[in-house]
Amino acid sequence: MVYIHFYRGVIAPMKHIVKVLIFLLLGPSAVQADYGAMTLFQMLLRADWIVTGEIVASDAETYRIAVKRSFRPSKPTDTLMFRAASGQDYPALHDRWETGQHIMLMAQAEAGVLDPLGLVDEGAMLIRDGAVLVPSLAGQGPAAETISLPQGKIMAVAIPVELFHTALAGFFHCYRADGPAMTLRRLCTSEALTAYKSQSWLAEYLSAQAERRIGKEP
Repeated sequence: MVYIHFYRGVIAPMKHIVKVLIFLLLGPSAVQADYGAMTLFQMLLRADWIVTGEIVASDAETYRIAVKRSFRPSKPTDTLMFRAASGQDYPALHDRWETGQHIMLMAQAEAGVLDPLGLVDEGAMLIRDGAVLVPSLAGQGPAAETISLPQGKIMAVAIPVELFHTALAGFFHCYRADGPAMTLRRLCTSEALTAYKSQSWLAEYLSAQAERRIGKEP
């Protein structure tokens, strides 16, 4: 079954129109078979907003989060609004957010309400039991596993939240993506990069992904 979600009094943003068209043209089963979740590394390159926070209010279409920590931009507003792609029949989607839940949000810049990155909002990641539930890594990263939640089951990699925060902070200290092509630049010294890689398996993983991308760029 294909679901189309209408927003009260507004026209659905272009991203969600594209999502609906994909489901209309391919159908949920085809998308599930062919679609690969946007990986953590891809989201780090593309996101204009990367914050952690707590959901403090919601209505039928949007959620308001109180920002606890921001990796990008450096000085965000105290609260942000994001829109969940609810109603789509896809097992990786966590679309039943509730007040009091903690979340890692990765989104591109838009006026007003933010849309998380990814076809099924991979950029909205639940923080639960001290871990960020990441839908997908890539390369040599750990594979996603089935995680049972009160709302149902999702596929994700559970990464301890403090390890996650430290790895992201170090990544943005050492790397920056510029321009439409997201050309990756190394910012830190070799000594600082070595120190970063030694912090954790996630730091080593992200730096390996970054160095591989830099090596492929002209």
